Amino acid sequence: MKDNRKKALLVVSFGTSDPGGRKNSIESVENALREAFPDRQFYRAWTSGMIISILSKRGVHVDSLEDAILRMKEEGIDDVLVQPTHVLPGIEYEKILKAFGVHEATDENSILPSGFRKVHIGRPLISNDEDIKELTSVLRKTFPLPTEKELLICVGHGTRHKANEIYKQMEDSFHKEGSDNVIFVTLEGSGASSIMERIKSFDPTKICLVPFLFVCGEHARNDIGGKDADSLLSLLKRAGYDTHVVMKGLGEYPLVQSIYVEHARELL
Repeated sequence: MKDNRKKALLVVSFGTSDPGGRKNSIESVENALREAFPDRQFYRAWTSGMIISILSKRGVHVDSLEDAILRMKEEGIDDVLVQPTHVLPGIEYEKILKAFGVHEATDENSILPSGFRKVHIGRPLISNDEDIKELTSVLRKTFPLPTEKELLICVGHGTRHKANEIYKQMEDSFHKEGSDNVIFVTLEGSGASSIMERIKSFDPTKICLVPFLFVCGEHARNDIGGKDADSLLSLLKRAGYDTHVVMKGLGEYPLVQSIYVEHARELL
């Protein structure tokens, strides 16, 4: 029987005010998903109202979740595949569940909110042990793994949500694979003094900082690798460490893009 449903692909990101980050990470993942699902009409939405407002003042329009849902309904969509580009199943991911009528995380792959016949909501990049194991394998092939006296610091955003524990789980996963000199810290929650104490215990000859962020935007450029005195790079250099930064967001790596596509394909 022919499927007459009008189908959509909705890719949902936090968003960024940085044009380069938008192109290199968000649009790269969007394009990978569009290529994987050519039979679905493409839509984009961002969960950050603040960034949507900033871009609006610059003459750039991006739909909010509510805008995208309304647009799809108006255009007769009745089958929606929603794939988030968020890294963790935290506050921003829960906004997606709420917008589609799911008020807490669920293992169900499909739901039937009012107005659509079928909705599939994909997982973010990391939400379970299998995701952690897969991403560890991918990043061990992608990140510049340190030698014995070097240290690789993966810098995440951090969240008040319970999903924050995933950063520690990622670090443990690297250690289980033999990469003991890879650590994870966050911009929110990891104090500078505690980070420095951890680094001292490794006594590294060199340090490499990599953003564990979907987009390499203002957070990465300013808080991680910025020239200001309070950036992580400046802090480490001031302490005498030979430090450099890889300015690349997770969304820029083809193998990471493939994970998002895989998460979406699992739903169908």
